[in-house]
Amino acid sequence: MTDVDLFALGCAVSFIALGGVYVYLRERFREHVNDVQPELVPVRSRAPRNDRAA
Repeated sequence: MTDVDLFALGCAVSFIALGGVYVYLRERFREHVNDVQPELVPVRSRAPRNDRAA
């Protein structure tokens, strides 16, 4: 193997390893986000305002 081949192989292995870390962290983050329950906030309905001058 030449130096260029070893360099390309090292880049490919590094890319795959970084992709695996990204997927792992993404799944851990989604797991945490899915555990959080949304807080219910009361909403007041307002009648439409008629600001036009008659």
